[in-house]
Amino acid sequence: MCVIGAGPSGLVAAGELRKEGHIVVVHEQNHDVGDFPFRVREGGDSRRFPGHKELLMCLREFCEWFGLRDMIRFNTRVDYVGMLNYSECNEHGLKWIVKSIEKKKAGDDNQKLVVEEVFDAVIVASGRYSQP
Repeated sequence: MCVIGAGPSGLVAAGELRKEGHIVVVHEQNHDVGDFPFRVREGGDSRRFPGHKELLMCLREFCEWFGLRDMIRFNTRVDYVGMLNYSECNEHGLKWIVKSIEKKKAGDDNQKLVVEEVFDAVIVASGRYSQP
C-alpha cells in the first residue's frame, strides 16, 4: 500500500493499514512529519487549534509510539499516480503505478533518485495546503 503524505491523515492511515497486516510505504516531500503550520486568521479564534510546534511534537510522538517512522520516505515527492495497464492486472484486481523523486542531498537538485513502483492501493493524504 502507498500513502502520499506524512501529516495527520496519512500517518493514521499508515498505522491502520500496518495494523491490518499490509506492507506500507509513505511518501513525504518534506524532511519531517507534519503539515503546513496553522496561522491565525483575522477574526478567528487562535485557541481552537494547537500551535504548529505542539502539533509537530504530537505527530513525532505518534510516529514513535506506533513505529511508523521506518516506513516513511522523507524528501520524496510523488510525481505521478496512475492505473497499471489493464492487460497487466491479474485476478486480484487493479494495480497502481507510483513514480516518485527523492532528493538525495538537501539543496542539491542534481542528486535525485527516480523510483517507479506498483501498489495494490494508493491513499492521497497530501494535505489541503500543499500544491498539486
